[in-house]
Amino acid sequence: METFNSTNNLTPTKIDVSVIVSMGSSSTQTYTVNGEVIKDACNDNGTGKDTIEKLIAKIKETISKIKVEGNILLINSIGYKCNEFMTELSVTSPNNPPILDISSLIVTDTGYIKTIEGLKQAFKTGGGGRKIYLLNRNNTQYKNESFGGNWAEESKSLIDEYNTPVNNVSQDSGPDFVVDLGGGSGTIYEKNNGKFTIYKNEKIITKMNDYLAASKDDYSEVLTNLTNGYSDVLTNLTNLTDLADPAKLPRNKKIIIFQTGKMRSDVLEVNGTVKNQTVYDTYMTAFNEANDNANISLRFLPQKFEAQFEAKNLLKKLEAEGIGALTSIKITVDLNKPQTGVKSGKEYTYYNMDVVPSNTIVGGSRRGVKSKRGAKSRRRTRRGTRRGTKSRRGTRRGAKYRRGTKSRRRSR
Repeated sequence: METFNSTNNLTPTKIDVSVIVSMGSSSTQTYTVNGEVIKDACNDNGTGKDTIEKLIAKIKETISKIKVEGNILLINSIGYKCNEFMTELSVTSPNNPPILDISSLIVTDTGYIKTIEGLKQAFKTGGGGRKIYLLNRNNTQYKNESFGGNWAEESKSLIDEYNTPVNNVSQDSGPDFVVDLGGGSGTIYEKNNGKFTIYKNEKIITKMNDYLAASKDDYSEVLTNLTNGYSDVLTNLTNLTDLADPAKLPRNKKIIIFQTGKMRSDVLEVNGTVKNQTVYDTYMTAFNEANDNANISLRFLPQKFEAQFEAKNLLKKLEAEGIGALTSIKITVDLNKPQTGVKSGKEYTYYNMDVVPSNTIVGGSRRGVKSKRGAKSRRRTRRGTRRGTKSRRGTRRGAKYRRGTKSRRRSR
C-alpha cells in the first residue's frame, strides 16, 4: 500500500471548506455548509465523458458564480477523475490521493481558457484567495458511505414538503421506493421505518445522455430513443427490486423515479418552472409508452430541491442542524487506518474521514459571521493588531495603555 507524502501540499489530509460543489455525471448542485443553496452556481455542467480540459472550463464557469467566501470542495462523480487531474498537475505521487488541491488549474491566466475577471475577483478574499479541493470518490468515505450527494435519503421530507403525489397513494404512506435517475445511472432507495436508504449496492445503468446526444433536436427521434432508454431503466428496476416476482416483492409496491441531471435541466428551470413544454411532454410520453406499471411514476426533480435536500442530508450527517451560523467544516482523512470494502464483488481500499463544524472561514474574510467562536477569533485578531500598532490615539484601550505606561514611569 502506498505511503502518502504529507509534505506534498497538493495532496492535503486536513482541509477547511465553506462551499460544496456536487458535480454529478450530468448536473451540478452548489450549496454552503450551512445549507444555503447557491442557485446561480447550479447548472447542467456534469462530468459526462468530458476531457479534463472541458471539465476545468466547467468548474471555472460554476465557481465564477459563487460569491460566498471560503474554500470550495468538489464532490460526487467529479471525484472519480482524481488521477486525471493529478496528471494535469504533473503530480506523480501519491497515487490516488484522498484529497487533491486543484486550485492552480482553476485560478490561472494561462492554460485552456483565460480566467474571466469575475472569477479572479471571486478568489481575492481574505488576502490569500480561496482553495479548490477535489474529494476522491474512489477511496474516501464518511460514516461508511460516500460524502454528500444523498438527497434521496430525505425523500420523505421532500415529498411531504412539496406534495409530490404518487398516483392515488396518499401522502401518509408515500412511495415504497425512490429512484435517483441521472443521465448515466440510477440509484434505488427503499423506505424502512419511514426513512429511505440505498436498496442493494447496485446501480441502474442507463444511456440517457447518449440517447439525447444522438437525437439532437429531432423530437420524433428523441421520443423513440428515450422510450427505449426508459424501457431499459424499467427492466433494470424491475429485476433489481424483484417486482416481477410477487413472491419476493408484490407488484403493487409504489415507486417514484425522480429524473435529475441534464434531462431535468432540459425541461425545468433551477427553481422548478417549466422551461420547454414541448420537451417536457415528449419526455413524459416516452416514459409512459415504456411503462406498463401504474404504480411506477416519473417526476422531474427541480434542481433547487435536489441541492436543498442534499445540503440538508449533509447537515444531518454532520449532526450540525440548528447549530446556528455554520461557516465552514474541517475534514481530516485518517491515513493510518485503511479500510477494506467490497463493491460489485471486488475488494477496494478506502479511508475514513472525520468531518466536524469548524466555523472558521479559511480563504475568506470573517465579516458578517455571527458565530460566537468566530466573534471571539475576531476580538483576538483586533486586540493583537491594536497592541502592535505604534499610534494608539483614538482608542480607549490605547489610552488606557498609555495611562498605564505613564504611571509605571512615575513609580520608577
